[in-house]
Amino acid sequence: MHENGLFGLYRVISSYIGLLSAADTVILGLYKDWTKFSMKLDRIIHRNTVKAVKHKAKMDKMMVKSVNSWRKQLFRLFMTKIGVNYIGLE
Repeated sequence: MHENGLFGLYRVISSYIGLLSAADTVILGLYKDWTKFSMKLDRIIHRNTVKAVKHKAKMDKMMVKSVNSWRKQLFRLFMTKIGVNYIGLE
């Protein structure tokens, strides 16, 4: 009777430990999935940020170019108006 009670207790404890280890694996799996997902998310955010920054830099460069060419055109126009031949630095 006493041994039977101990065996029952052992079974309860072992099943509880089994449950804990199963929960552990589930939690560990979820954690791994989450870290993988968050890393992927970080990568996507980083890539898009880099793209956006590069795009902005490109747009800024284009803007500077267009402003510079506009300035050149204006300067040429001004120089021709006053009768001076202006050769722009191309």
